Amino acid sequence: MKTKNYITVISLAIFLFSFIPTVIAQEWQDLGNLQVNGEVVQRMLKIEGFGNDIYLCTDKGLFKSSDNGSTLTNLTWLSGVTQGLEIQCVYVDAADGNMYIGTSGQGVFKSTDNGNSWTQTAITSVYVFDIDKVGPNILSSYLSASSNGVYYSSDGLVTKQSSSIPQIRVNNFKLYNNTMFLTAKDKVFKSIDNGLTFSQAGSGLPNNGVYFKPLALEDDTLFTGSNMGGLQSSIDTGQTWQTPSPNPFYGNCEVYDIVSVAGYTFATVGGTCGSDYRIKLSQDKGVTWSSGLFNISSAVFTILGRNESGTSIFVFNLQNEKMYRMSGFTASIDGNSDSQIAISPNPTSGSITISGIIGAKSVAIYNTQGKLLKQYPEVTENKLINLSEFSSGLYFVNVIGEKGVRTFKVIKK
Repeated sequence: MKTKNYITVISLAIFLFSFIPTVIAQEWQDLGNLQVNGEVVQRMLKIEGFGNDIYLCTDKGLFKSSDNGSTLTNLTWLSGVTQGLEIQCVYVDAADGNMYIGTSGQGVFKSTDNGNSWTQTAITSVYVFDIDKVGPNILSSYLSASSNGVYYSSDGLVTKQSSSIPQIRVNNFKLYNNTMFLTAKDKVFKSIDNGLTFSQAGSGLPNNGVYFKPLALEDDTLFTGSNMGGLQSSIDTGQTWQTPSPNPFYGNCEVYDIVSVAGYTFATVGGTCGSDYRIKLSQDKGVTWSSGLFNISSAVFTILGRNESGTSIFVFNLQNEKMYRMSGFTASIDGNSDSQIAISPNPTSGSITISGIIGAKSVAIYNTQGKLLKQYPEVTENKLINLSEFSSGLYFVNVIGEKGVRTFKVIKK
């Protein structure tokens, strides 16, 4: 699932201690088949987490879950302009709640009412593989019969413009340290100007006709994988890329997807490197890998995803067409985090209250560009913070204490 501008804010926060990743239960839970009107989902294209919701992009449209995947509602398949369309990707803009979906051949559609209705955007008649946002711009990677590349829009896709990027098949985005990365054939590209232009990111990647597809981020390590070149990682913001040594992603190894959460990186694989186990797991930022199957049998696993809070991950089994969930991931100090801290109301039209505080904390408020707007050196239980001086939009509230930092997304109406 995409981390968006959340990563930018975390990089600016002052961490008083290093977090120790832990996982409560290493067991996959069978969530069963996904169905709509008796039709079973056969292909999963993406699993994304936005806010408290999980979104599944499938050959039977877009599904949404508000209870971490236990129950699902289809938002597109049955009626309207999106009826019967395969959904490749989804993005939910935290600033205004607008939803964008990329389709297989029909461009991008937008919903301003939580997916109840959809309208066609300026992007039409193309395959759209990923949608993301950097700065003020919505980005869409696309493919048509005559061209491919990236569109960007600062007006919610009422209009679109083409990014400057070579004519090459492009795939997925990942935002890291104010840089938007994009996978493509034989290359990974990056943009430092909010998606207006893209240039090749670093050296060390295979250059033998492979298609780089997934991107994942674990702390300061960026991962990418391809259809024939295995997995590579970068610890210098994409300047150089390395292959693990010894390499468990050998030969014609296809990496279907990668996801990282709380110090654990999972990769689904096929080809020559899938003969032992099809889900690989690293707990040391890709240095060593072991089996991530745990209690399930080896099969063809494809798409991975996570919820935005980083407490659960999901995987799709292409053979039995089922989805599985693993929960209980946390990040804490000595097993004791400030998980009881809460902010309400959210969204807010004026003030917020911070509750669940034990001892004095400091609070910092940032905008989506990572600029510090206001800081409160000491905040105690049920502290009222007035946001009325800020304009409507998304803000990041960092609650900083002796156990580290908790970051909350707050929407000012």
